Amino acid sequence: MTDSSDHSQPPLPEEKRLLYTSESIFSAATSRFPMTSTPLTPDEKLHGIPPLAADSGSTLFHCVLKRPTVEWLYVDGEWFCGAEPMMERFARELRFFQNVKRHANIVRFLAVVDDMGLLIEHIHGDELATRLYRQPDIPLGLKTRWVNQMIDALCHIHSFSLSHGTISLTNVLVTTADDTIKLIDFGNSAKNGERVYPSTVPFEAPEVRQKGVVDVDPLLADTYAFGVLVLFIDAIPPLEIEDITDRIESATNFSVLVKQYVQPVQTRTAVHMSHRLPIVSE
Repeated sequence: MTDSSDHSQPPLPEEKRLLYTSESIFSAATSRFPMTSTPLTPDEKLHGIPPLAADSGSTLFHCVLKRPTVEWLYVDGEWFCGAEPMMERFARELRFFQNVKRHANIVRFLAVVDDMGLLIEHIHGDELATRLYRQPDIPLGLKTRWVNQMIDALCHIHSFSLSHGTISLTNVLVTTADDTIKLIDFGNSAKNGERVYPSTVPFEAPEVRQKGVVDVDPLLADTYAFGVLVLFIDAIPPLEIEDITDRIESATNFSVLVKQYVQPVQTRTAVHMSHRLPIVSE
């Protein structure tokens, strides 16, 4: 009988545990893009965020602290850690929040909390995927409003020569109070000349993983992802997409818009404010 303990994972050595910590990862990210002074006061930063509770001496706000998580994997007798990609993601997200001005359809950045992480507004709502699958009879007028809000947000982001980087059904939130779109998660944001990291299939632009491709336009990669997202909004639930080009006609209301975005990269149309859709009655 073989002793199963021979194949068990050994405890993580102390020197490995101390090699990377949440604090060191976040510190490395902030050292690349140190926080600059902002003209906004704390009250201005919190304006529009409803208080969770208040009394005579304090006001409580419900916010999100985004902090690096260190994970070690034991494979074939060796320990591996994804600390370097984590540093890159936090650095890119911090750069995004420092450069992209506030927008109604982008989650609000509040502050860097010492060596802990990024303080971001809490969005009370659902992932777009949840809304689409839970409510199959969403009015066309509301879908149109969502698409237009995303066009507004992406044009705003792209005006700063940065991409979102990970557009998908899970990185778009819909608020419970008024069905407003909020884009989140900018750790893969890139500018021209930088590496564009793989994202989520089927939203990932084909050129991102093609062999031999060195220069990927991050804004056009965003465009492709947004086109697929619009296809999902219009054509599901349910829709399992195996080949985007074979399913474009599934978008009965937004097919023209989708076609502009999911063309080959040489002919793909960038997201533009003129692509906003006419308002449809609910």
